[in-house]
This record gives sequence, C-alpha cells and structure tokens, in this order.
Amino acid sequence: MNIFIIFLYLINMATSVDSKEIKLQLKQARELINRKDHAAALKLCENIIVQDKKNYMAWVMIAACAQELKQFNQAQCALFKALELDENQTFAYQGMISLYEKCPALLTEEDLISSYRKLCMLTRAYVFSLPKANVLY
Repeated sequence: MNIFIIFLYLINMATSVDSKEIKLQLKQARELINRKDHAAALKLCENIIVQDKKNYMAWVMIAACAQELKQFNQAQCALFKALELDENQTFAYQGMISLYEKCPALLTEEDLISSYRKLCMLTRAYVFSLPKANVLY
C-alpha cells in the first residue's frame, strides 16, 4: 500500500512540474508574440501542444502566430481545435473574427456571424455576472 501511495505522489509531482513548465512556456510565447517574433512563438506553442494536446491557450496562440505568418489554414485549424476544447472562452471567437477579416475566403459569413453572436453572448454573460458596483451605467 505504501508503494502505491508513493507512486501516486510521484505521478502528481511530475504532473505539477509539467504544468509549471507549460505555464512558463506560454508566458515565453506571449513575450515572443509581443516582440513580433511569431515564428519562434509558433514553434514554442507547437512544442507545448506536443506535451499537452488540450491546452486551449497554446492552440489560440498557434492560431494568432499562424495568422501573422499568413498561414491561414493552420490558423483556422488551430481555432477550431481551441473551440472544440472550450467553446465558452472568448479568445478563439475573437481569433475567428480576425481571421475572417484577413482572409475572408477561408470562412463563411455564417462562421463570422456565429462567432460574433457567441462572443456577444459570452461578454454579456460576463458583464451580468459582475457585482452591480463594478458595472458602469
């Protein structure tokens, strides 16, 4: 029984180290994006996906970098993957709208309208969840 507990502890420690490493890599990717080094940021985010295929922010950053590098198909695939992982976050919808503006042939107007609609619903839900003192009238 003690060996099993130690095994679980070691697995937990390895997972938390990986999580910390991924957070650090995401922060580095954001800094690279801010410095307009989209190729390096894209490579770093792809490396994160190898470690954690369900990392929403890595997929969103891949889309942003790919879009800036004019790799529009990769950006679209990354955004659809991000939406598949979490459809209640705004970043992927903002990315879809931005992608449509840069490459209208890639997405349909229905995709655009759907993205705007979902973004409005999420923003509205957030605003109405705030305490009344924080809402500006």
